[in-house]
Amino acid sequence: MPEPSTDEPVMSFGDHLEDLRRRLIFALMGAVVIVLITMYYGDHIVTWLQIPLHHALRQAGLPAKTFGFNVTTGFAIYMQVSLIAGLILSGPWILYQAWKFVETGLYQSEKKLVLILAPFSAMMTAMGVCFAYYVMLPICLAFLITFTVSYPQAGGEGPNFMDHMTEVVEYFANSNPKTTKPKNISLTDPDTPKAQHGMQVPLLTEDPTDPVNGELWFNRTTSELKLQIDDDIKSIPLGTDSMMSPLIEIGQYINFVTYLTLGVVVAFQLPLIMLMIGWAGIIPPDLIGRYRRHCVFICFVIGAVLTPADPISMIVLALPLWALFEFGLKLMKLVYKPRFADAAE
Repeated sequence: MPEPSTDEPVMSFGDHLEDLRRRLIFALMGAVVIVLITMYYGDHIVTWLQIPLHHALRQAGLPAKTFGFNVTTGFAIYMQVSLIAGLILSGPWILYQAWKFVETGLYQSEKKLVLILAPFSAMMTAMGVCFAYYVMLPICLAFLITFTVSYPQAGGEGPNFMDHMTEVVEYFANSNPKTTKPKNISLTDPDTPKAQHGMQVPLLTEDPTDPVNGELWFNRTTSELKLQIDDDIKSIPLGTDSMMSPLIEIGQYINFVTYLTLGVVVAFQLPLIMLMIGWAGIIPPDLIGRYRRHCVFICFVIGAVLTPADPISMIVLALPLWALFEFGLKLMKLVYKPRFADAAE
């Protein structure tokens, strides 16, 4: 039986408890410092999380706004996002303290494995977060929001799925603001069509730089009707004429982003899990390779479980999972050793 390869003296039970207390204090102090930093930038983090939503709303012709239905919503969201961001950023420091506590009780081979798996897991976690924010979230929001506004007015025909898929494709094809930014319409322009009835409101792509008191305009970028009153601008968000229009509560959206990101991050740990199984010799990689079709089916099932109930999001997550499975299978073949090879010899 191998012995722990360490030059440190064997610690007593009391010394282990003292070391555990010290590591817990260090981990807690580091987490508190990082949470205080994220609280300072809490409003910026909330804004950053809403960028994909605002972009999807504007592409659907809706005002880029979220709503709070309770008096405490603003403060609660600020604290929730700050704490979650602080805990995520303090994760490496907490794991380092846990590693220093258990390091003395590990064998040399186990230490090498941990030193390989820790940065690999951190890299896969970072890739999962980027994939969730820059790929999964925009696609999910585009599909769900455009599907919602694709309903006709009450009493009309139902939504056509193929027409909706065309809208989703057009959404991404026209997502470049340089090609989709409309021109300002001015009342002094001779080519501007005149209103046949009532007052004509100027359609602008951005707010006037120096509006006068009582000036009224419509901001096409934010889909808001705005009025300058004294030194303040009052606005009314305008939706589409479809039967259904999304009214997104900020707390529900933050929870949606949190659960989606958490699911993607967990799914991106698949190569790490397969690497550990191969290193431990629990399952031969050839056996998994023979059931590749079943594993691919499981990837699509996991994609359906970890994403909202729409086929687009499921496929977008299932395809990378399939690629990660193939990558993990190659890693298994590199490190696999039969579990009872030594005993057979």
